[in-house]
Amino acid sequence: MEKSGKKPRANGEIKAEQAVDDVAFDSGKAMNDLKPTMEEFLYKQLTDDDLKDLLAGGVEEANEDESKALPAHMEFGVIDALKKFSMEARRHTSKLRCQWGECKFRTRKDPEYIWHVESHAETGERNQYGSLVCEWEGCDYLTPKSEQFLSHLHFHGYHGQLKAHARSVHRLIDIPVCNRDTDNRNMISEQPTTFECEWDGCDSRFIRILDFFQHVMNHANEEHMKNCAENSAWCRWKNCDFKLDRKCFRYRNHVARHTNQKDIACDVCGAMFINPRKYLLHVCRRLDLSFRRHQCLQCGRYYSTKRLLGIHCYEVHGPATHLCSHCPAKFRRPGQLTEHIRRNHTKDLPFVCDKCEYRAATMGDLTVHAQRHKDVIRCPEVGCNLAFSTKNSLRTHLLQHYDLRPKVFECHLCRQQYRFGALLSKHMFFAHKGKRLTNAIPLRFKLDADGIFRLRSYVDSKQDRSS
Repeated sequence: MEKSGKKPRANGEIKAEQAVDDVAFDSGKAMNDLKPTMEEFLYKQLTDDDLKDLLAGGVEEANEDESKALPAHMEFGVIDALKKFSMEARRHTSKLRCQWGECKFRTRKDPEYIWHVESHAETGERNQYGSLVCEWEGCDYLTPKSEQFLSHLHFHGYHGQLKAHARSVHRLIDIPVCNRDTDNRNMISEQPTTFECEWDGCDSRFIRILDFFQHVMNHANEEHMKNCAENSAWCRWKNCDFKLDRKCFRYRNHVARHTNQKDIACDVCGAMFINPRKYLLHVCRRLDLSFRRHQCLQCGRYYSTKRLLGIHCYEVHGPATHLCSHCPAKFRRPGQLTEHIRRNHTKDLPFVCDKCEYRAATMGDLTVHAQRHKDVIRCPEVGCNLAFSTKNSLRTHLLQHYDLRPKVFECHLCRQQYRFGALLSKHMFFAHKGKRLTNAIPLRFKLDADGIFRLRSYVDSKQDRSS
């Protein structure tokens, strides 16, 4: 089992040298009068980074008249709030950062950044098994092929551009910060390293995802320019019958769905989104309950914006108006009805596997099937012949060889245990009635002496007392 020797990134930790470009976080409100005994002890364990107001009843109730209104653009859309800024400011207010090893490279020029990231492929070192090791912070990618390694680094550059877009948006307008764990923010090991164009009559392949995006968009632009005047421009992607609209942005968005092109990525958890609106919904879903002012009248759930409430009402409580002509089934969305008919009432299976005779009704089914044809990953331990389809499955299996257990996160107040730090954070906020500001830094956890992760300030205080 190869180890890169890199220290894992702590939850929510932001390096000092990156502070100039990072989103400004609120440090938490000052503490008022504290109750005696346990509350006083807990207060000593908490720091500003760990949200001082996270106590079990240790903070007086906030003033009911205190305004908890969200910024206006949280209600009306992040795109409208960004209209007054240029496209250059939206994307490059925050610098692009190289996170390879100890590299401190920063720039605001996309081509220069991509070239620099790819240059690390020449300096990559092979391990004892002959595999190239990715030294990007938080990444554990291994491959013996130089071409795949270059493609992987290029994807890191593309992913870095998307995260810089999110940091720039945070610096321009006031929106919440994602409170997920940062452990997987740079984990792109499962991303493909080759990309095939499925436009009619084209079989081009690419190892650089940005070249792939540009190539497919050139196909769409050419088709749109030739036939838009007669209103007969169609998407020529395999098994697609979409008619390209006169409006340029619509057909560009459609083509991006075929190539899975994204526009912005969360700098905290690494999740990628097709536009800033989707990113806004991502962070709004994790707001503190005190900011969720819009209540569903049917089930009582609270949401932070009217848009989220509307999505909930439509998907959960909306009438099923789309009726299946073959059976009594009803659906809320026309796409759900189309997929139901294709799966259950037609024999049309347009998606064909290129490695066997399997046919599927949807691209999603074909994608799941294609996982079976991927090269299996065998356990490197002597005498073990097990094989796995994903690296995550192999990691879980290797823990058994070394008699290791997966990470365990424990609440130091009630001893409740969780598998992920995000779940423990949610437990401490809700079970112990802690209050969290909109832009507060996520809770940080540290490995305790018994091998269990607990609140970092709590573990540090124990070590200080013992020393």
